[in-house]
Amino acid sequence: MRPSLLVCALGLVAAGCAGASPERPDPVVVAVSVPPESCPRKPDVASNPPVPAGWVQVKDASVTPEMTEWATEIVKNRKTYPMCSSTTQAFGALTILARVEWHPPDFNVATVHRGVTLYERDTGPLGAALNLPGASAR
Repeated sequence: MRPSLLVCALGLVAAGCAGASPERPDPVVVAVSVPPESCPRKPDVASNPPVPAGWVQVKDASVTPEMTEWATEIVKNRKTYPMCSSTTQAFGALTILARVEWHPPDFNVATVHRGVTLYERDTGPLGAALNLPGASAR
């Protein structure tokens, strides 16, 4: 069984998180997705910004090893990716958005902690209404 995205993103286990991956282009966007004054500095999952409009969280079963490796790079690089920052990356036909936000305690970390949440374009009614580029059929 592959380690969870959260475990890999935190770099808490090595087996199953790493591996060869094809070269990827530089991320498309690195930006603070919310104004700095609105970004929660204190660890509180409830204070995370809302899901970006037109995006939905990637289901764990859909997270590839390459996405996990990418998320791990992001969570470890606090200077380039501060809290609330986001970036996008193409994985095949999918455009994935990664955002740094607070994650709840889990089996490996007993407190709220910095993590990376992965989102994909919403292909449901909201995504269609927003007519966002880069969406792909599920």
